[in-house]
Amino acid sequence: MKGLPQFDLEVESEGSRRYVTPVLLHGGIPQNCLSEFFSRIVTTMISDDVVEEDDVKDRLFSFREQEAKKRILQTEIRALKKKEEELLANLRNLDSLRELKERAEELAAKAVGVEQWDDLPEDCGSFLKTKEAELGKVRWQIIDLDRQREDCYQRIQGFTENDKKILE
Repeated sequence: MKGLPQFDLEVESEGSRRYVTPVLLHGGIPQNCLSEFFSRIVTTMISDDVVEEDDVKDRLFSFREQEAKKRILQTEIRALKKKEEELLANLRNLDSLRELKERAEELAAKAVGVEQWDDLPEDCGSFLKTKEAELGKVRWQIIDLDRQREDCYQRIQGFTENDKKILE
């Protein structure tokens, strides 16, 4: 694309935006940005004695390069922050695993050696059913003994004075 005749510029330099730059140049600088433009760009260049056309172009190009580097650094910073968050999450997971491992070691220390478990049944399910059945029988026996005791109390209540003298 040829330069703008009004500005007598060619937009073919390295890093330029071939189609965007002419549009931007025709648009100019918005009024609400003029004071910042003059204070940060124009005043700085004048105080640095950058007034020749080539020097101004070089300075503006360096501003553009700095801005590009700034964007790259900001992208890298975002990526590093994301990586940091991932690493912190991994660290928290590792801490949790370490705590679980310590707890497992504590429990293992409290547990008896497996060789001492020989008296435990191999089929715990059937062992449990057998013991539950035995427990049920014992409960029925307790109920039966309670009934017998109650019968004995009732018989004792029915004893006469003569029956009591005989038992003594």
